[in-house]
Amino acid sequence: MTQVDFHFNVPDVGQYACRLVRKAWHAGHRVVVYCEDTRRLARFDRQLWDFQPLAFVPHVSVRHPLAARTPILLTASEAEVPASHRQVLVNLGERMPPAFSGYARVIELVGSDAASRQAARARFRSYREQGYTPLTHDVEERDGTR
Repeated sequence: MTQVDFHFNVPDVGQYACRLVRKAWHAGHRVVVYCEDTRRLARFDRQLWDFQPLAFVPHVSVRHPLAARTPILLTASEAEVPASHRQVLVNLGERMPPAFSGYARVIELVGSDAASRQAARARFRSYREQGYTPLTHDVEERDGTR
């Protein structure tokens, strides 16, 4: 069964996602970053290039010709993701990702703002209603920023 993790109280979701994706890639995982908002996904694409000036995090759009050979894919549509990449799914969107159950692990990122929390609560309930037991990780508490 898919492991679902909610990382909440994330002060900067984009920066946190960049570090998380890089860490998963360094651990040997293929990662899909999903967001239904294409502008937000494009912003994240730029962040992956800029978040560490001397680091390279190999990523492309799921529609790119090199997608099958690239460890990190960005998509707004689950239907296009190759089976080889269904290891880790990072959700940057407000909605529950379609076809999430085809992944070994789903990571939900939740900002500290009210809108992000409200959307995350709905996703959390949906996972539970489908028989999953999401794990929660308080980023502020872990990082000692409280």
